[in-house]
Amino acid sequence: MPKLLLVEARDYHALLMQWVFSQPPPWEVAWVADGAEALDFLQRKRKHKEAWKPDLIVMSLALPRCKGMEVLMRIKADPTLRSIPVVIWSVSSFQEDIDRAYREGAAVYLMKPAFEREVRRQALALRRLFEWARLPSQGPHP
Repeated sequence: MPKLLLVEARDYHALLMQWVFSQPPPWEVAWVADGAEALDFLQRKRKHKEAWKPDLIVMSLALPRCKGMEVLMRIKADPTLRSIPVVIWSVSSFQEDIDRAYREGAAVYLMKPAFEREVRRQALALRRLFEWARLPSQGPHP
């Protein structure tokens, strides 16, 4: 079962993302509400050699205690975590934030939509894209 670490301060967005990823085939989802908690969660799992390592991290930039950009930088600086794709899911449309996220190692930068239906569609598209990318190669395409 694929694993998602969701780092999101807003309950509303987190619950929608969790709902999308719980649909069959379900993902195992861990949700933390701030950046410091995300780093602690990843360190604790590694320190205790627990088998839980996320296949994907979806993270907001606007987080309490430790901002998303700092969390991204720390993940990408850690040799045991840097291979995990990180999707930045943010309300910020500032080009500076987008450029910096990619420079720091984000796989994808998505702007959070304002409406629930669009949040659900975006989360579902993200899930489908990630699952498609994990499919074994079927050889060259014609």
